[in-house]
Amino acid sequence: MNKIDPQSLSILQHSLNDVQNAVRSYDVKAQIVSIGFIFSLGLIETVGDLAPKDPNSSIILLLVTWFFGVLPIAMFGYVL
Repeated sequence: MNKIDPQSLSILQHSLNDVQNAVRSYDVKAQIVSIGFIFSLGLIETVGDLAPKDPNSSIILLLVTWFFGVLPIAMFGYVL
């Protein structure tokens, strides 16, 4: 059986801890962004229900929907 010297073992353990911390931080960021995405979908539905039937304001409604709908999706992809 090969033996690993204590210094190499310590370096490997610290490397593994660093990788685990990085993965956990990305996981937490993804969870936060996904919760924001779920809230934004609810907001889009509410805006759609409250939307006026006037075609002149449909451009503003479209921009607001894109801002609250597509931006969280892009942020979710960026985090991952």
